[in-house]
Amino acid sequence: MSDSPEGPNWWQATDGRWYPPEQFTGPPELRPGGVEPAPDEAPAEPDRTEAPDEAPAETDRTEDGSTARPRGPVIAIGVAVLVVVALGAWLLLRDGGGDEQAADDTVPGLDSASEGPVRIAGAIRIESSVSLGDIAPTDCDGWRQLLRVEIQTPAGAPITTFAPEVVEPAEEERTEEGRTLTCALDYRAQVPTDDEYVVTLRNVRDLRRPAFTQTIEGAEKGDVEVPDATLSYTCDPTNGCLLRPTG
Repeated sequence: MSDSPEGPNWWQATDGRWYPPEQFTGPPELRPGGVEPAPDEAPAEPDRTEAPDEAPAETDRTEDGSTARPRGPVIAIGVAVLVVVALGAWLLLRDGGGDEQAADDTVPGLDSASEGPVRIAGAIRIESSVSLGDIAPTDCDGWRQLLRVEIQTPAGAPITTFAPEVVEPAEEERTEEGRTLTCALDYRAQVPTDDEYVVTLRNVRDLRRPAFTQTIEGAEKGDVEVPDATLSYTCDPTNGCLLRPTG
């Protein structure tokens, strides 16, 4: 302080003395010359050099500016649900389909996987006459799924095994006592050259006992016809249900 101003922007207090501008204590808008306050009077500024301990989580904002929940966990849960559903569907398709379908898919179809210059062909007629309580296929496709044609060498070496094909509509008759079903099927296969072939027809429900077996003469190439076979399927309390040649 001084009894007279010693420089620009000095100000006179109520005690009649003059003070330097940095000691002004009045309202900011009356500060002489707009001089800033002394460093010891300036308000403390927050220290901005330290980094925050943790960055705020990123969030989505809606159109009105409000904060939405993060979508990451929701997407992860959705993906997990889809994986579980797909796995369940795959297991169902792998293990399902019923016994008849599974049995039919275990062998080749009409055209045998075996290859060779000799073509073997034959026809089968099934006559099923059973009571209503007996277990038997109710249509010709059911019989196709149960029958297997086996072609072997005379020594018993397997050449090919496959299912026959239905070639005519079924003839069916039902009465109060039971039902009668007649089916026509045929088969074809390409096999290697041999002197003889053994053709066997089996019911997959009774593989130990073949329905019939025929030995036919072989050939070097061309077609070999197997004599037509007619078989009947009947059930009785003594022998159970059997498929065997008629006559």
